[in-house]
Amino acid sequence: MKPSSGFEIRVPVNLTSGTTNTDKPNIRQQAPSGVNDFLTSCIPLYTGEKITADDYIIAASQLNCEVAAIKAVAQTESPREAFQDFLGKKMPSILYERHYFKRLTGGKYNKSHPILSGPRGNYGLYSAQYKKLLEAMSLDEEAALKSCSWGKFQIMGANYKNCGYSNVKEMIKELVKNEKIQLIQFVNFIKYDPNLLNAIRAKKWARFAEGYNGTGYKENAYDTKMQKAYDVFKANSNKMP
Repeated sequence: MKPSSGFEIRVPVNLTSGTTNTDKPNIRQQAPSGVNDFLTSCIPLYTGEKITADDYIIAASQLNCEVAAIKAVAQTESPREAFQDFLGKKMPSILYERHYFKRLTGGKYNKSHPILSGPRGNYGLYSAQYKKLLEAMSLDEEAALKSCSWGKFQIMGANYKNCGYSNVKEMIKELVKNEKIQLIQFVNFIKYDPNLLNAIRAKKWARFAEGYNGTGYKENAYDTKMQKAYDVFKANSNKMP
């Protein structure tokens, strides 16, 4: 039975002992009305689980890199948290990239929708990203989803194959659930690219930032931000991004 409004909290039950696990609640959100059908289907999937220290250790082991290096990427890519408010619900933090939409749609919306399709830049307010995504989805749903970077590690939807998925919607259906899945996607994404894998292992931040953020990485000083974040996490191993 669905709640009439707000959140429904489901606490997993241990069927052997009959006890509940209060440390891992499964938060089920009710989607608001009037939203794009695909995003509506994603909103109730949110479970709210956060990445733990052990999760970072496992991820670092899988990549054969330092925990502090992964934390540095997370801190640089999503200083505002992995999830943001969307119509009163939790959805992954996103950044809409209009130059991706331009490329994926052949530039046919450049004149009619210059805010949504055009050269790199003109990102706008953090709070406006989902509004732009919704407008772009009304023009070309798949291209719009591919044109956003998603979650704690801000991986572009266009990179769904590198993360181990057959299509972008499959990728998003998973990452909307929680941070833990976003970390798994990050590990898969880095493993897929030898350049990124070698760069994060060697902590070559300029090389990593160029591969991860594109050739314009210096405009936002991604390499120096990652280096500084790495230094902080290296010196404070218990600190979380």
